[in-house]
Amino acid sequence: MLPEESWFQDITRSIEPRPTGAVFFMLRPCLHPFAEVIMHIVVNGRTLDAAPGQTLHGLIVTMGLDPCVVVAELNGNIVPGAKFEDTALHDGDRLELLSFVGGG
Repeated sequence: MLPEESWFQDITRSIEPRPTGAVFFMLRPCLHPFAEVIMHIVVNGRTLDAAPGQTLHGLIVTMGLDPCVVVAELNGNIVPGAKFEDTALHDGDRLELLSFVGGG
């Protein structure tokens, strides 16, 4: 059996008959061996997908923002700009980002 076929067998073993005679899939939490794991992070009220190991600095840059003019609140705590590169993000984190705009 090829490694990529094992996930299919896990799913097909989960087929159970319903009392009505219909068949349904009861999916178990199993990942395809080649699937990429994704974290879900809420940024300014919107859920974003991020790669595991993503830092706050990396996310800010990926979003096209300048880290020098961004204020970040992670899970209710203000993160100083000097700590952006050292701050790892985790699945389920809630992040608020504000950037300053000058003008007159």
